[in-house]
Amino acid sequence: MCDMDGLVGMAGTDGMMAWLARLARLAWGYNVLPGALGKGCCMKAAREKDGTRMRRLLDRLPAWAQAPEFLRFVRYAAMGGLTTAVNLGVFVLLREALRWDQNLSNIIAVVVAVLFAYFTNKWFVFKTRCQNKRDLLREAASFFSGRAVTMAMEAGGFLLLDMLTGLPDFWKKAPVTVVAILLNYLFSKRFVFRKH
Repeated sequence: MCDMDGLVGMAGTDGMMAWLARLARLAWGYNVLPGALGKGCCMKAAREKDGTRMRRLLDRLPAWAQAPEFLRFVRYAAMGGLTTAVNLGVFVLLREALRWDQNLSNIIAVVVAVLFAYFTNKWFVFKTRCQNKRDLLREAASFFSGRAVTMAMEAGGFLLLDMLTGLPDFWKKAPVTVVAILLNYLFSKRFVFRKH
C-alpha cells in the first residue's frame, strides 16, 4: 500500500508534493508521481483503494448524476475549465507580462490551449484508444480541424469585439473562449472521439 503521509516529510513543511500526489490520485485514480513515492509503493493498490472510495461516493449520487453521459460532461467541463485557464493564462502572460501584440498573444494562447485540450479530452474525457496509426491520425486530424474552425471563430470574435467595444482585452477574450468551448464539446462528441 502507498503511504501518502510519508510524502509530507519528503515535501518539507508545506507538504505541497503530498497534496499534489493526493489530488492526482483522487482525480484520476492512480499515482502520477510514482518515482517520488519511494520503495514499496504499489500503484495498483493505490488505484484500487481510490477506485473503491470514488465508487462509494458515486453510489450516493442520484441516478441521473451517475449516468455515463453526465459524468463525461462533468469531466469535459473540468478539462474545459483547465483549458480555459491555460488559454487565458498564456494570453495574460504574453500580453501583460511580455507586452506582446494582443492578436499574436491571442493566437499563441489558443494554440497552446488546443494542444492541452486534445490530450486531456483523449485521455480523461472520452477515454479513446486507437487501434492503429490510421485511427490515431484520423482522430487527431478531426480534432485539430475542428479546433481550427473554432480558433478562427475565436480570433474573429476577439477582433470584432475589439473594433466594436472599448472593453479591456480580458473581457473581449473571455466570452469568445466560452463559446468556443461549447462548440468544441459538440464537435468532439459527435465527430472526433468515437470508439474505434
